Amino acid sequence: MGNGGCNHPEQSWRFAAAVSKATVVVAIRTLRVSGAESLAFYETVELAALGCALEVWYQIDGPFRAELAKAGVRTVRVPLWSGRRRIRRLSRRAQGRLVIHTHSPSSGAFLRLVSLGTGKVAFIHTEHNVSAAYRPVIRVLHRVTAGRIDELVAVSAAALETAPPTKRGRVLHHMDLALPRMQACLALPPKLDGPLSLVCVASLTPKKDHANLLGALIILDRQLDGPLEVSLVGDGPLRDVIASQVAVLNRGCQHVTVEMLGHRDDIASVLEDADVLVLSSLNEGMPLVLMEAMAASTPIVATDVGGVRECCDDGGAGMLVPHADPVALADALGAVLSDPDLRAQLAVRAKAHLLDQAGTPWLDTYVGIIDRLAH
Repeated sequence: MGNGGCNHPEQSWRFAAAVSKATVVVAIRTLRVSGAESLAFYETVELAALGCALEVWYQIDGPFRAELAKAGVRTVRVPLWSGRRRIRRLSRRAQGRLVIHTHSPSSGAFLRLVSLGTGKVAFIHTEHNVSAAYRPVIRVLHRVTAGRIDELVAVSAAALETAPPTKRGRVLHHMDLALPRMQACLALPPKLDGPLSLVCVASLTPKKDHANLLGALIILDRQLDGPLEVSLVGDGPLRDVIASQVAVLNRGCQHVTVEMLGHRDDIASVLEDADVLVLSSLNEGMPLVLMEAMAASTPIVATDVGGVRECCDDGGAGMLVPHADPVALADALGAVLSDPDLRAQLAVRAKAHLLDQAGTPWLDTYVGIIDRLAH
């Protein structure tokens, strides 16, 4: 799961005074483990360590609630329409303005609606995906209420491009090498020789399009002359459907074997054993797992959607293919898996790109925004 926050002790003394008197709500739809939730978790734990008075509001429970409790952070299950009373109470206590940082469009839209007339409230919103990922009604509500966003932070240029217009907007790549998960990946030893292995780390949801990946693996099976071990890491509402598809694939394939590992906290260990990371998504903002793969020197094959091209240096740090095209995905996987030199080149370029792009820790930016909005 990751222990604690981002561990920037050299910045802590500068930021403690800035946020110690701030009252902050971090709002996200679910506390299940995924990219957006991980970043919200690290932000919350680090702000708590700096002395910030804060709460985490959520609608769907998940493993991060227990982790936040260990860090002494209060979590509150707040249904979408029932936050008004809590906002009013917290805004009265706040020395300046209550700052609400939303990490999902549904939580953000509804909280902005119910907060009308409740007092001194400022909103930060982090756009974690492109708008195509959201349901139509959420897209409309998100856009209609966007005028109340005081600062919008997008994880990629692609996410910012499709975000609703706001007072202030910026791109912030969360390429922070001090994140615990990134540190674990950077510390991995060189990979050992063994059977070829492929890993997909993604929630089992429609937007990750596992059907595309499984279709590509069936095609790839006909091209292989040796075993390929495939691991699907993640959990979600499509677990049973995908498990049924995997069972059919395993019965019919000669060389490919797929195993579903469920949720894993130790992503570094998963990447350590993988020759290639694959992501077959229909849309993405800026996938955290791609940055983790770069840190782990694991070659990437991914669909060219949303912020993936931006993350992968226009394809220089990973092989990109059209989305929903299992033939193209199979061809790319076959090319990378069959060529050790290509895998080595992709790994070197990816890690170099990550180290080049990793700049000011992203928490510094958020602390600066909170300080400005709270006072």
